[in-house]
Amino acid sequence: MQKGQTKDFSWDSYFKREKKSFFQKLLSFHRRVFIAPSLKYYCDKYFSQEGLFLEAGAGTSQSSALLKSSKRKLIALDLNHYVLTEHNLLDYKVQANILSLPFRDKCLQGIWNLGVMEHLTDDEIVKSLKEFKRVLEDEGVILLFWPPYFALHEVLLNLFSWLSEKIFAKKFNFFPDEINLYSNKNKLETFLDQAGLKLKNLHFSIRDIFSYMVVAAEKNN
Repeated sequence: MQKGQTKDFSWDSYFKREKKSFFQKLLSFHRRVFIAPSLKYYCDKYFSQEGLFLEAGAGTSQSSALLKSSKRKLIALDLNHYVLTEHNLLDYKVQANILSLPFRDKCLQGIWNLGVMEHLTDDEIVKSLKEFKRVLEDEGVILLFWPPYFALHEVLLNLFSWLSEKIFAKKFNFFPDEINLYSNKNKLETFLDQAGLKLKNLHFSIRDIFSYMVVAAEKNN
């Protein structure tokens, strides 16, 4: 069992109910209509138009569908075998841990992920960022779509969960444990500095209906 999972709510069970529950269908709509265009916008803003790019902690890569092009080669990396073989549609698929990437140094032009960093401990965040830095070319950019605790969907889901617990005496889990939601810029910059990275830019906007802090980071050369 990976960190960020509870005994009865694992990533495996989460992905296997991907197309079954009403919540998952709603989440899929949110990804396709709001997150995918936002991701494309920021990737076009910070990434080159050709090269090799990695989604580190890809899941279904549903939000990344608009990134596919003839000149960009996209790698989906995830620890979960089921989601890579059953759902993911990127160019290449690699089953591996983001804490130990199976790539040579400086081989990628860009790295991104969505809704991944909040499931890691502080030490795991720094370790993963060090790996991102290692495999990223010197002029490359890392994009982290990191949900803050004050994101609109986090507020609504927490309210629903609280009401469920009060009314039905049952806690409702929407995701595996989110133990490290984005909290503030100082903590983010501490993580980046420990990994040898620096903040290039930070965005929080209506573009994705205030779902993510979009962190653009680069090597601290």
